[in-house]
Amino acid sequence: MKAALREDALIVLPAAVLCEVWKSAPRHGSVALRRNVHQTVSLDAKLAEQVGQLLDAVKSTQIVDAVVALVAVQNKPSLILTSDPKDVATFVKAAGASCAIAPNIADVIIARV
Repeated sequence: MKAALREDALIVLPAAVLCEVWKSAPRHGSVALRRNVHQTVSLDAKLAEQVGQLLDAVKSTQIVDAVVALVAVQNKPSLILTSDPKDVATFVKAAGASCAIAPNIADVIIARV
């Protein structure tokens, strides 16, 4: 994340990620990352439909991971920092794309690196 800030990369946070961040007390500190976010992506009807189709294709109920994957794919080239690299990679692959993925305490997308 620090390297992305130094490189002036676009940092994108799907709003759905905030739900997961706030549900777990130990992760509240990661909300500080919002200070560095350039763009927060809302879950509109179009993205919701795409997420639903991707969830069906993967046979999963991991909505936030699917949102993260799709937002990253739509902002390529991108690096996904996530607490669920394996699950997010499954969604990215199912979307017919590829993105760099690295472990992180909270989900964030560094786009156009």
